[in-house]
Amino acid sequence: MNNKQREVVDHCANEECGAEIYFGQAVFQVGHELVCNGACLVQKLKARTVIAGRDKVV
Repeated sequence: MNNKQREVVDHCANEECGAEIYFGQAVFQVGHELVCNGACLVQKLKARTVIAGRDKVV
């Protein structure tokens, strides 16, 4: 086995991504779940960009 092969410790909690998360990788934690990058974090949180004072909050 290749000693330089990275160990997969989890998969991105964003259901649309599911990318492998490797030991030592910088990730975001949402509760007990991990997401692989900022874009996946925004999707997981169901956040969206708005202009303050112009968009209605539903």
